[in-house]
Amino acid sequence: MRRKQINPRLEIEIWMKRKTIRPIDLARQIGVSPSAITHWKNGKMRSERIRQALLGRGCPKRLLDLV
Repeated sequence: MRRKQINPRLEIEIWMKRKTIRPIDLARQIGVSPSAITHWKNGKMRSERIRQALLGRGCPKRLLDLV
């Protein structure tokens, strides 16, 4: 039996939609550009500020640890 592969970035995006957290709102709240959120979600950059903001809003740590 094959294990289902987890795409943590997609799971985080789904989690954000369920919690009605829009990337543009998150960017404004933590003082980064909306493009920084996009780059982080796409794996083009790392940001402890974004990670901590999501963790503080209840995003599962197990997903953030995979990013």
